[in-house]
Amino acid sequence: MKTEADILKVTSRYLEPYNKGYTIEGSCCGSITYAEATYMQDFIKKHGLKNGIEIGTGTSYSTIHLAFVLDNLITVDNGAIATTIGHEYGYVRGAWNAMFLDLDIHNVRFCMALEEIDEKIKDIDFVLVDGAHTPEAPLKDCLDVVPHLADRHYIFMHDTLNPHVMDAINERVKAGYKMEMITLDEKDTYGMAVMWKHVEPVEKPIEVKNLKLRPMKRIRKEK
Repeated sequence: MKTEADILKVTSRYLEPYNKGYTIEGSCCGSITYAEATYMQDFIKKHGLKNGIEIGTGTSYSTIHLAFVLDNLITVDNGAIATTIGHEYGYVRGAWNAMFLDLDIHNVRFCMALEEIDEKIKDIDFVLVDGAHTPEAPLKDCLDVVPHLADRHYIFMHDTLNPHVMDAINERVKAGYKMEMITLDEKDTYGMAVMWKHVEPVEKPIEVKNLKLRPMKRIRKEK
Protein backbone atom coordinates (compact mmCIF):
# COMPACT_ATOMS: atom_id res chain seq x y z
CA MET A 1 0.00 0.00 0.00
CA LYS A 2 1.22 3.49 -0.87
CA THR A 3 1.99 5.94 1.92
CA GLU A 4 -0.04 9.09 2.57
CA ALA A 5 2.84 11.13 1.15
CA ASP A 6 2.67 9.10 -2.08
CA ILE A 7 -1.08 9.68 -2.36
CA LEU A 8 -0.85 13.44 -1.85
CA LYS A 9 2.04 13.71 -4.29
CA VAL A 10 0.21 11.86 -7.04
CA THR A 11 -3.19 13.54 -6.51
CA SER A 12 -1.54 16.96 -6.53
CA ARG A 13 0.33 16.21 -9.76
CA TYR A 14 -2.75 15.08 -11.65
CA LEU A 15 -5.43 17.38 -10.23
CA GLU A 16 -3.72 20.69 -9.38
CA PRO A 17 -3.52 21.89 -13.02
CA TYR A 18 -7.30 22.35 -13.08
CA ASN A 19 -8.22 22.39 -9.41
CA LYS A 20 -10.70 25.19 -8.68
CA GLY A 21 -11.83 24.96 -5.11
CA TYR A 22 -11.06 21.44 -3.98
CA THR A 23 -8.44 21.06 -1.26
CA ILE A 24 -6.14 18.14 -1.95
CA GLU A 25 -3.62 18.65 0.84
CA GLY A 26 -4.19 19.64 4.44
CA SER A 27 -6.90 18.70 6.91
CA CYS A 28 -9.48 18.32 4.15
CA CYS A 29 -8.27 16.36 1.14
CA GLY A 30 -10.95 16.39 -1.51
CA SER A 31 -14.16 15.17 0.05
CA ILE A 32 -12.99 13.63 3.33
CA THR A 33 -10.21 14.08 5.86
CA TYR A 34 -7.31 11.74 6.50
CA ALA A 35 -8.79 10.76 9.88
CA GLU A 36 -12.10 9.88 8.23
CA ALA A 37 -10.36 7.90 5.49
CA THR A 38 -8.31 5.80 7.90
CA TYR A 39 -11.35 5.24 10.15
CA MET A 40 -13.25 3.75 7.21
CA GLN A 41 -10.26 1.66 6.18
CA ASP A 42 -10.01 0.16 9.67
CA PHE A 43 -13.79 -0.43 9.75
CA ILE A 44 -13.73 -2.22 6.39
CA LYS A 45 -10.88 -4.48 7.46
CA LYS A 46 -12.42 -5.21 10.86
CA HIS A 47 -15.76 -6.26 9.36
CA GLY A 48 -14.30 -8.09 6.36
CA LEU A 49 -16.11 -5.97 3.76
CA LYS A 50 -15.29 -6.61 0.10
CA ASN A 51 -17.41 -4.68 -2.41
CA GLY A 52 -18.21 -0.99 -2.23
CA ILE A 53 -20.05 1.88 -3.84
CA GLU A 54 -18.88 5.45 -3.30
CA ILE A 55 -21.25 8.27 -4.22
CA GLY A 56 -19.29 11.48 -4.78
CA THR A 57 -15.85 10.91 -6.31
CA GLY A 58 -14.63 14.47 -5.82
CA THR A 59 -10.87 14.60 -6.20
CA SER A 60 -10.87 10.81 -5.63
CA TYR A 61 -8.93 11.11 -2.36
CA SER A 62 -11.58 9.02 -0.65
CA THR A 63 -11.72 6.67 -3.64
CA ILE A 64 -8.02 5.92 -3.33
CA HIS A 65 -8.19 5.04 0.37
CA LEU A 66 -11.24 2.84 -0.10
CA ALA A 67 -9.71 1.06 -3.10
CA PHE A 68 -6.71 0.03 -1.02
CA VAL A 69 -8.87 -2.07 1.35
CA LEU A 70 -11.81 -3.22 -0.81
CA ASP A 71 -11.72 -5.94 -3.46
CA ASN A 72 -13.98 -3.97 -5.81
CA LEU A 73 -15.13 -0.35 -5.75
CA ILE A 74 -17.63 1.50 -7.93
CA THR A 75 -17.28 5.26 -7.61
CA VAL A 76 -20.17 7.42 -8.80
CA ASP A 77 -19.36 11.07 -9.36
CA ASN A 78 -22.79 12.28 -10.54
CA GLY A 79 -20.91 14.77 -12.73
CA ALA A 80 -20.18 17.01 -9.75
CA ILE A 81 -16.45 17.46 -10.30
CA ALA A 82 -16.88 18.26 -13.99
CA THR A 83 -19.33 20.99 -13.08
CA THR A 84 -17.21 22.36 -10.24
CA ILE A 85 -13.90 22.63 -12.05
CA GLY A 86 -15.31 23.52 -15.44
CA HIS A 87 -14.04 20.54 -17.46
CA GLU A 88 -15.81 17.82 -19.35
CA TYR A 89 -16.29 14.65 -17.35
CA GLY A 90 -14.33 12.50 -19.81
CA TYR A 91 -11.30 14.77 -19.53
CA VAL A 92 -11.31 14.58 -15.74
CA ARG A 93 -11.84 10.83 -15.79
CA GLY A 94 -8.75 10.50 -17.96
CA ALA A 95 -6.75 12.20 -15.19
CA TRP A 96 -8.29 9.84 -12.61
CA ASN A 97 -7.35 6.78 -14.66
CA ALA A 98 -3.76 7.93 -15.07
CA MET A 99 -3.55 8.79 -11.36
CA PHE A 100 -4.87 5.38 -10.31
CA LEU A 101 -2.43 3.55 -12.55
CA ASP A 102 0.36 5.61 -11.00
CA LEU A 103 -0.80 4.35 -7.58
CA ASP A 104 -1.14 0.74 -8.87
CA ILE A 105 -4.92 0.73 -8.31
CA HIS A 106 -6.86 -1.53 -10.69
CA ASN A 107 -10.06 -2.39 -8.82
CA VAL A 108 -12.10 0.79 -9.38
CA ARG A 109 -14.90 1.35 -11.87
CA PHE A 110 -16.07 4.90 -12.64
CA CYS A 111 -19.72 5.84 -13.24
CA MET A 112 -21.37 9.17 -13.88
CA ALA A 113 -24.64 8.04 -12.27
CA LEU A 114 -25.96 5.14 -10.19
CA GLU A 115 -28.12 4.10 -13.15
CA GLU A 116 -24.95 2.95 -14.92
CA ILE A 117 -24.32 0.19 -12.38
CA ASP A 118 -25.18 -3.30 -13.65
CA GLU A 119 -28.47 -4.40 -12.09
CA LYS A 120 -26.96 -7.87 -11.56
CA ILE A 121 -24.60 -6.47 -8.90
CA LYS A 122 -26.21 -7.31 -5.57
CA ASP A 123 -23.24 -7.98 -3.30
CA ILE A 124 -22.36 -4.46 -2.13
CA ASP A 125 -21.53 -4.51 1.58
CA PHE A 126 -20.02 -1.02 1.94
CA VAL A 127 -21.42 2.32 0.79
CA LEU A 128 -20.10 5.87 1.24
CA VAL A 129 -22.71 8.55 0.55
CA ASP A 130 -20.94 11.87 -0.02
CA GLY A 131 -22.63 13.29 -3.08
CA ALA A 132 -24.81 16.37 -3.42
CA HIS A 133 -26.20 17.79 -0.16
CA THR A 134 -29.42 19.25 -1.50
CA PRO A 135 -32.65 18.55 0.41
CA GLU A 136 -33.48 15.51 -1.75
CA ALA A 137 -30.10 14.07 -2.79
CA PRO A 138 -28.78 12.24 0.34
CA LEU A 139 -31.99 10.24 0.83
CA LYS A 140 -32.27 9.53 -2.90
CA ASP A 141 -28.69 8.19 -2.90
CA CYS A 142 -29.52 5.89 0.01
CA LEU A 143 -32.59 4.56 -1.79
CA ASP A 144 -30.93 4.20 -5.19
CA VAL A 145 -28.23 1.83 -3.88
CA VAL A 146 -30.77 -0.55 -2.27
CA PRO A 147 -31.08 -2.91 -5.29
CA HIS A 148 -27.33 -3.56 -5.15
CA LEU A 149 -26.95 -4.20 -1.42
CA ALA A 150 -25.98 -7.49 0.18
CA ASP A 151 -28.05 -8.64 3.16
CA ARG A 152 -25.19 -7.59 5.45
CA HIS A 153 -24.04 -4.09 4.60
CA TYR A 154 -22.95 -0.78 6.12
CA ILE A 155 -23.71 2.71 4.80
CA PHE A 156 -21.42 5.60 5.78
CA MET A 157 -22.94 9.07 5.57
CA HIS A 158 -20.50 11.97 5.29
CA ASP A 159 -21.06 15.64 6.15
CA THR A 160 -23.60 15.01 8.90
CA LEU A 161 -23.18 18.66 9.92
CA ASN A 162 -25.41 19.32 6.93
CA PRO A 163 -29.08 19.12 8.02
CA HIS A 164 -30.15 17.47 4.75
CA VAL A 165 -27.74 14.59 5.40
CA MET A 166 -29.15 14.14 8.90
CA ASP A 167 -32.69 14.22 7.49
CA ALA A 168 -31.78 11.33 5.22
CA ILE A 169 -30.29 9.38 8.14
CA ASN A 170 -33.42 9.93 10.22
CA GLU A 171 -35.61 8.66 7.39
CA ARG A 172 -33.54 5.49 7.05
CA VAL A 173 -33.66 4.94 10.82
CA LYS A 174 -37.46 5.12 10.58
CA ALA A 175 -37.20 2.42 7.90
CA GLY A 176 -35.42 0.07 10.28
CA TYR A 177 -31.75 1.03 10.12
CA LYS A 178 -29.57 1.38 13.18
CA MET A 179 -27.23 4.35 13.29
CA GLU A 180 -24.10 5.40 15.13
CA MET A 181 -22.32 8.75 14.92
CA ILE A 182 -18.57 8.45 14.38
CA THR A 183 -16.56 10.17 17.10
CA LEU A 184 -13.48 11.96 15.78
CA ASP A 185 -11.66 15.12 16.82
CA GLU A 186 -13.68 18.15 15.71
CA LYS A 187 -10.85 19.47 13.54
CA ASP A 188 -10.62 16.13 11.70
CA THR A 189 -14.20 15.64 10.55
CA TYR A 190 -17.17 17.25 8.89
CA GLY A 191 -19.43 14.77 10.64
CA MET A 192 -19.85 11.12 9.74
CA ALA A 193 -22.27 8.34 10.67
CA VAL A 194 -22.62 4.65 9.87
CA MET A 195 -25.90 2.81 9.36
CA TRP A 196 -26.69 -0.91 9.23
CA LYS A 197 -29.82 -3.04 9.20
CA HIS A 198 -28.68 -6.62 9.75
CA VAL A 199 -28.25 -8.35 13.08
CA GLU A 200 -24.74 -9.60 13.77
CA PRO A 201 -24.81 -13.31 14.69
CA VAL A 202 -24.01 -14.11 18.30
CA GLU A 203 -21.12 -16.52 18.66
CA LYS A 204 -22.24 -19.81 20.22
CA PRO A 205 -20.16 -21.20 23.05
CA ILE A 206 -17.97 -24.14 22.10
CA GLU A 207 -19.68 -27.40 23.00
CA VAL A 208 -17.38 -30.07 24.39
CA LYS A 209 -18.67 -33.65 24.23
CA ASN A 210 -17.43 -36.80 25.95
CA LEU A 211 -15.05 -34.89 28.16
CA LYS A 212 -13.33 -37.24 30.60
CA LEU A 213 -11.90 -35.78 33.76
CA ARG A 214 -8.93 -37.34 35.44
CA PRO A 215 -9.42 -38.14 39.14
CA MET A 216 -7.65 -35.66 41.38
CA LYS A 217 -4.85 -37.02 43.54
CA ARG A 218 -5.17 -36.62 47.24
CA ILE A 219 -2.51 -34.45 48.74
CA ARG A 220 -1.17 -35.90 52.01
CA LYS A 221 -0.92 -33.23 54.66
CA GLU A 222 2.40 -32.97 56.40
CA LYS A 223 2.27 -33.61 60.16
